[in-house]
Amino acid sequence: IVNERSAGTFEQLQVTPATSVEILLGKILPLGAVFSADVVLMMLLAGFLLGVWPAGSALFFILISTFYMLVSLSLGVIFSATSKTAAEAVSKTVLASQPLILLSGFAVPTRNMPLPFRMISELIPATHYIRVSRAIYLRGEGPLALIDEIAIIGVMGAVLTFVALRAIGRRQ
Repeated sequence: IVNERSAGTFEQLQVTPATSVEILLGKILPLGAVFSADVVLMMLLAGFLLGVWPAGSALFFILISTFYMLVSLSLGVIFSATSKTAAEAVSKTVLASQPLILLSGFAVPTRNMPLPFRMISELIPATHYIRVSRAIYLRGEGPLALIDEIAIIGVMGAVLTFVALRAIGRRQ
């Protein structure tokens, strides 16, 4: 979006009959499809090369991963739509990525973090996705056992999508 704004093509897109929702979907769905194919590829490689298959439903894992990726891509749209230059968008992404990864429980279990950091980690969608993916992949849990975590990802996704739509709709 930031490159389109600087080239003047985003303003042309905004005056078309396309709504902000259609523009957002046009931005995140193609990349989301590529990332979903990547999840399938990685799952197959892990299974065939390493012998590590999901203990739970592979289809459920792929669906949850795809949903989470769309949530994450909304955050990327926010960074892009609120930046004046491509360098600013990249800087925002890099600066946000490190704390999000460190606090998500990916590298360090959240239970080992001090309480203030654990509370912050609960506000990160990746924390909940990691819990869900581990539960599906390692313990074979299904949707009913994970409904709370999935609902949290859904609420966070709705908030990020709303903010992304506002950022796209704002004319600068």
